Amino acid sequence: MTTKEKIALFFSPLRSIPGTVVTVLWYSVFTGFYLTFLVYIIGLVTQSIDQQDMHRIQVLLIIMVVMILIHFTTKIFYRPTNFRIIRDITIYLDRIYLHKFMVADNNQVEKLWTGRMISIMQKWVIVWADMLMDIVRDKMVRVSTLIMALGVIAYKSRQFFLISVGVVLLVLPIVTYFGKRASARRSKVKGINIEMDRMYVRWIMSKFEIQQQGKYDFEIQK
Repeated sequence: MTTKEKIALFFSPLRSIPGTVVTVLWYSVFTGFYLTFLVYIIGLVTQSIDQQDMHRIQVLLIIMVVMILIHFTTKIFYRPTNFRIIRDITIYLDRIYLHKFMVADNNQVEKLWTGRMISIMQKWVIVWADMLMDIVRDKMVRVSTLIMALGVIAYKSRQFFLISVGVVLLVLPIVTYFGKRASARRSKVKGINIEMDRMYVRWIMSKFEIQQQGKYDFEIQK
């Protein structure tokens, strides 16, 4: 499977719920705009306090309150969508891969042990759904916030805008490098957790056999 095919497969659950995905992306972009705009307004309020411009302060505070209310209202209406997209992604993955599990070669399935198979089928779907949500929601908030912030800086000063872009381009490879290292550690931890789940299920299912043979210490050391 090529890299392009892997990427297409990873994002395939989102194609089944385009309307919900658009709603989440819209909310993420709006949140990024809201955060940047709020910081910008606070800066203007601070500047107005230094200049003792009371009329401007009142106008800015009204704008800030209106923006907070709009964001709070949007968050209330968005909350069910946040639950729905996770549910729909999970249902989509279960529908496809549970069928593949049912028609899979029984000999190959038995080699994985019951505990390991349960962990893969359950945790793997949850991790996949969480990763998709992290991209379409959390990372989109960060990207939109960064774009809005750079836009404000460009409006204020072209020189500082170029400096900011340079800093971003300098920091991005460093963040990517440490992100890959963290991903490798997470994969290792995930493998350990799957193996532990397999062992727990084996202990529960083989309790009588372990008790009869007196293999308590041997099983614990494993």
